[in-house]
Amino acid sequence: MDKPNDIIIRYTVSGFLIGIIFPFASLLLHSLTGNTSFTLHGFGYLHNLFPGQFLLDMIPALTTVAGIIAGVQTARNKITISRQFLEGQQRSEKILDFTAKLIHNQLDAELDLKDADDPLGEALVNLRNNLKNNTEEQQNRKMEDDQLNWISGGLATVGDILRRPFDNMEEFSYNIISYLVKYLDANQGGFFLIEQDEDDVRYFDLKASYAYDRKKFADKRVEWGEGLIGTCALEKESIHMTDLPDGYLEITSGLGLATPDNLLIVSLITQDEVLGILELASFNTIEKFEIGFVESVAERTAITISSLRSSIRTASLLKESQSQAEVMAQQEEKMRQNMEQLKETQEQAAQQAEKFISFTNSVNHTLIRAEYGTDGTLLYANTKFLHKLGYFSNSEVEGQHISKFIDEKDREWFDPIWNRLSEGGEHYEGYMKHVSKEGQDLWTMSTYTCVRKDDGSVEKILFLAIDNTEQKKQSLDYEGQIESLNRLNIKAEFAPDGKYINCNELFLETLKYTRNELEKMSVFEFI
Repeated sequence: MDKPNDIIIRYTVSGFLIGIIFPFASLLLHSLTGNTSFTLHGFGYLHNLFPGQFLLDMIPALTTVAGIIAGVQTARNKITISRQFLEGQQRSEKILDFTAKLIHNQLDAELDLKDADDPLGEALVNLRNNLKNNTEEQQNRKMEDDQLNWISGGLATVGDILRRPFDNMEEFSYNIISYLVKYLDANQGGFFLIEQDEDDVRYFDLKASYAYDRKKFADKRVEWGEGLIGTCALEKESIHMTDLPDGYLEITSGLGLATPDNLLIVSLITQDEVLGILELASFNTIEKFEIGFVESVAERTAITISSLRSSIRTASLLKESQSQAEVMAQQEEKMRQNMEQLKETQEQAAQQAEKFISFTNSVNHTLIRAEYGTDGTLLYANTKFLHKLGYFSNSEVEGQHISKFIDEKDREWFDPIWNRLSEGGEHYEGYMKHVSKEGQDLWTMSTYTCVRKDDGSVEKILFLAIDNTEQKKQSLDYEGQIESLNRLNIKAEFAPDGKYINCNELFLETLKYTRNELEKMSVFEFI
């Protein structure tokens, strides 16, 4: 490629050579006509002969200047064309590189349009923008389709769960919350239902919880209107939090305790009535479409809860009625057997009545017997009772209070026993002193026991006794003799190993020991 200086020199020489032709042509023409010779002298003579030759002599200078000007302009045009060619080549390379990137789906590629009037570049940039927009729209449509497919697939599975038969709400709750935790790739979830306590106070009861692929067993009660769960129920709006305070909800994993980043609380509402709450916690972001999915699940679950509670209640009543029917059948069979046994019993009762009359007569001839009302009034006394206490007929004792036959000194310990008996307490059995009509002591081995009605209440109190007066007198005599011996003799008791057991007062007075000192001594210390 010619350099700019070479072009200027070539054009300058060419202009000079073209200009020199005119003076020489004039000289040649005049020499041919014989006016002058074709010599340097003739060239000078020609100027004298033809003054216009001076003008022709100026033509080489003019053509030289014109050559210089033409050379400079040609060099400039050459440079401009070269630059334009180089720029066009570079632009072509950029366009080719930009086009190649578009072909390879590199839609973030940039094309620098230096020239505002560049239709090809503008067309390529517009093509890139259209491709980019189409790709983004396609990606958005694909993402929306994937989200819709994800939601429809999840709702289909939830529908299958809701159609299953469940025997209790705990199993139903666990199936729902465990599926949601796994499907949303969350970390922990809780299923709360509204219950009422004995005072008709509403509260949220944690029916099921699930975390880290494990069933959690927790006993948690949340009062109505308390915390985020109560707020969600009152406002009937879902709560989505991404900035939880430390310690609000801790998830236990192999790495320890951690607070999740996302919390979603959704109400279970049907016919504008809140039946429960779904609570989900996750370390991952819970997207908007996932929130919509959980809300759809909550709506369907709430509808199912009402029917499920009715079916569970119906199943329970049916089971209870079947159980009652079986019990009634068993009772009917027992009744039939009882009727047969009743016939036998009636026959046996007649025989027992005869035996009882005979037994009663035997008792009346052997034991002291009386019957009292619960207020202590004597209702009946047998002949033995009358004879032992010195009475002749029932008219003397019937209607009398039991205190009439008890010594005044014994009333202190006997009244509490009688009060316990009148209220249906344990029977009393032991030695007891009664007072006869003449004021004499009657010692007996007595038994007081309650006679009850069919409903278990006390009808009357039966008194049976054996006269033990002679034995008691002899016993008192023996006790007096023993007491006299204890007063006159030093007495002490020791175990076979010599350990002290007991002693009388005379022993203490004689040997000057206290009982505390004796408890630490043995018989060998006295020898």
